[in-house]
Amino acid sequence: MFTVLDERMGRDPSGHTRREWLCRCVCGDTKWRSAGHVKDGRSTQCKACANTTHGYSKTREYKAWYAMIHRCTNPTNKWYHRYGARGITVADTWMEFEQFLADMGLCPEGMTIERKNNDEGYSKENCVWATRAEQMRNYSHNVHITAFGKTQHLAEWARAHAIRHDTLSWRLRNGWPVEKALTTPTRTPKCVSL
Repeated sequence: MFTVLDERMGRDPSGHTRREWLCRCVCGDTKWRSAGHVKDGRSTQCKACANTTHGYSKTREYKAWYAMIHRCTNPTNKWYHRYGARGITVADTWMEFEQFLADMGLCPEGMTIERKNNDEGYSKENCVWATRAEQMRNYSHNVHITAFGKTQHLAEWARAHAIRHDTLSWRLRNGWPVEKALTTPTRTPKCVSL
């Protein structure tokens, strides 16, 4: 992490004025850096330290870890209101990338980090690598319904019973019993002979 020593107005490569902070890295390297990049967490250490710490800086695992940390700890992150602000935390041991990697292992192609329980924080016990489709089923705004002794996402019920998602949703909003909403055939348009 940087220690901010001074502040000035400078110019970026395109000539625009920007606020800059004089930052000292833990290794002692001192350089003027974009205040915005330091503030939002895009710049946290010098290039030498970034390249020598673990060698994973450009990997899926590191990007997932970095995004997770900032969603939960950085109030300026655009997703903070859905994570840190609602009490989603990161386990203390996972504040270090190396431990996160040791617990989670390498990220399989096409997967991202997923919490098993959407109301609990990020930890070894609550996280897995998952596909986007698997993650969509776990969103906090998703509707889960119980029918025939089984609970699953509304979209899964719609697929299983060959009914459109919006039709099933309309039926339930309008007070249909769940099992009737799932098993009542939808109307099909009458054929018109010419």
